[in-house]
Amino acid sequence: MKRAVGVVLLFGLSCGAQGDPVHRGRKDFGLALHAEVPVNVRVLLPETAGDWARVDDIRSDLWVRCRALDEEPVPVELRDGAFVYPGAAPGGGDVLQVTGRGGVEDFAFFERRPVRQRLRYEVDVRHVAGLRWVGGSVEFLDQSGSPRLRVAPPYFVNAAGQTRPARLELRGCAASRDPRPPWGRPVIAPGAPSCELEVAWSATSYPIVVDPAWTSTQLMAETRSHHAAVLLQSGRVLVSGGEDEGVDRTSAEIYDPQTDTWASTGSMSKARDSHTLTLLSDGRAIAVGGAQSGAALASTEIYDPNTGTWTDAADLVTARTNHGAAAIPAGVLVVGGESGAEYSAELFAGGTWSARMSSTHYHKDPIVALADGRVFAAGPLPEIYDPNADAWSDPAYIKNSRIGAAVAKLSDGRVVLVGDVGTYDDSADVYDPVADTWQTVTLQEPRYLAAAASLQGGGILVVGGTDITKASSSAGAETYSTASGAFATTASMTDRRYAHSATTLADGRILVSGGIAVKAFAKNTLRSAEVFSLQNQGSTCTSCADCSSKMCQGGTCIDSPAPTGEVCSCDAGCASGFCVDGVCCDQACVGSCMACASEKTGQSNGQCAPVAKNTDPDDECNPDPTSPRVCGADPVCDGAGACYCAPAGAGQCVNDHTLVVNGSAQDCSPYKCEVSGACRTSCSDSNDCVAGTVCDSGKCTSTTAPAGGDESGCGCRAAPRQSTARFWLFGLLLLLWRRRR
Repeated sequence: MKRAVGVVLLFGLSCGAQGDPVHRGRKDFGLALHAEVPVNVRVLLPETAGDWARVDDIRSDLWVRCRALDEEPVPVELRDGAFVYPGAAPGGGDVLQVTGRGGVEDFAFFERRPVRQRLRYEVDVRHVAGLRWVGGSVEFLDQSGSPRLRVAPPYFVNAAGQTRPARLELRGCAASRDPRPPWGRPVIAPGAPSCELEVAWSATSYPIVVDPAWTSTQLMAETRSHHAAVLLQSGRVLVSGGEDEGVDRTSAEIYDPQTDTWASTGSMSKARDSHTLTLLSDGRAIAVGGAQSGAALASTEIYDPNTGTWTDAADLVTARTNHGAAAIPAGVLVVGGESGAEYSAELFAGGTWSARMSSTHYHKDPIVALADGRVFAAGPLPEIYDPNADAWSDPAYIKNSRIGAAVAKLSDGRVVLVGDVGTYDDSADVYDPVADTWQTVTLQEPRYLAAAASLQGGGILVVGGTDITKASSSAGAETYSTASGAFATTASMTDRRYAHSATTLADGRILVSGGIAVKAFAKNTLRSAEVFSLQNQGSTCTSCADCSSKMCQGGTCIDSPAPTGEVCSCDAGCASGFCVDGVCCDQACVGSCMACASEKTGQSNGQCAPVAKNTDPDDECNPDPTSPRVCGADPVCDGAGACYCAPAGAGQCVNDHTLVVNGSAQDCSPYKCEVSGACRTSCSDSNDCVAGTVCDSGKCTSTTAPAGGDESGCGCRAAPRQSTARFWLFGLLLLLWRRRR
């Protein structure tokens, strides 16, 4: 056996020449090699086809080796980041092995039908505690029962770009077929040093590409978008269904936050996407409706985590997809959807569905159970349902009609609606059901088909989304703070995505899974998952909502409130409880012409004091420049906490060196303009001088080198920076061009 090539962590295929297997895979079969989120996996690939490859889970020290049994011993050729074994596949097809951040994928090309439609592998399992064969995948477990590596459900792609499932068979080893969540359960030892895995398929036409994958369980077993997710009573998350390139899923998986791993569980009886998953009072979860091959479903089924299986439940009165669902004391309410269900509502109680009063407006967005027992239906035009009266009512008028909105509830009972399909909107609406009022706030970026989830401590997280054309998707994320009443940008996801799910975990973190990544109309359905958590002390933050302590100071999370005079981002970050003008203030400092920042008052930072006389830094005295002037000039602060009409001749500083007197500007340079409304004529230190000058013997003098002098002066530094930027931009454009060839 030849030596392994070494540790490789490649990140997908680059473009290849017109005739090589890389190009053929992209052009003829529409292959999209997924760039997944970073995971703790290491891959070693062989120099010769049929030799051993190895995949390690770094976190647990569990590893497996595998080798293809029917491949020709062809030497490897490294082409554009892929390991290519020309003619190695049975029948003379090429084999590619491509590593990503989640493991390794084998792409076996078959120009014509082989004698047997299969690929066989020998798998070394001596460093595996147990095996689990569930949901079309094989999982490799550690001693605690946690799956660490897996062989994902295989598939093949035909020349039309259609994806079809292949079959995975395990021979020669003992394996658990129990669909119950495996964590903490006794493991079944393999009982042999090695096993045989067979990937079999039934293709009716050729050429095809077969794609088995060896991945980390930090990724889902299958790619999926438009799926459903729900938090179980165990604190784990159940994900079911979804689709990839028009192929609907029956499969379901469970995420365990304690080990950051996914495990397959029992599959649904029907493939479905755009359905809902809702937790029942007994801990089971019900999957409702959805679509199969574009047709709305009336079927429902219930998942029992105690058995890991699904059982069929009563059919809906009306088939529906893209509907809303919510658990209420009476049962599970579903509202709206598509395919004739837009105005209808049904209640699941006692094992049956019953029609409820139809809504006045049509609905195809999420619904939210309110604190008072009523149910809020999001859109396009919101309505509120009263289960006790079986009646609908309109809330206060909302000016923004939304379709495709992400919806989440704040801890104070208000509901936030984010995004819009009609205008690709950058706004969000916050509804207060107690006051029956709306507030419109601005997002950091426009979003459609984003996901939203509640944050521990009161706010919400909004992640991902796409634009109206679906030409690109976003990795951006932002948080809404109940304290500030505004959205703030937070850390971005690793993968850009839309049509994904976001689920709040029991510990307050948020699990984001699946979805579609799009860039320049090139689409990948994702198997990746990411967990968002509020930052701990010392972590970077842009707002208080980013921090688990809810305190952000100068871009860093802090665990204890800051003293008076320190910079701040919110009231909670100050010991005094007052964040004014970006500093911790000694009091609330309300009222016109009052401030806490020294540059506004001339007093110490953090001391609430009147704004300096003849200034108005926050435009408090004349908030509407178009309104009639009562002074002949703009009113200003009087230095005592009120606005007044400055007398003729009184000056006003508009920046640190410009004084305006009766409408005429005067440059105070090299001295600064005094907040009292006059130009300084001397200096006590360099703080009295404008930038580029220093105080020398009571006078401000220039530090700038004369023209033609020292080239290191500020007048000569811009060109190198601009030149560097141009080279950086050229490199970026070149990279994008290569990726799009």
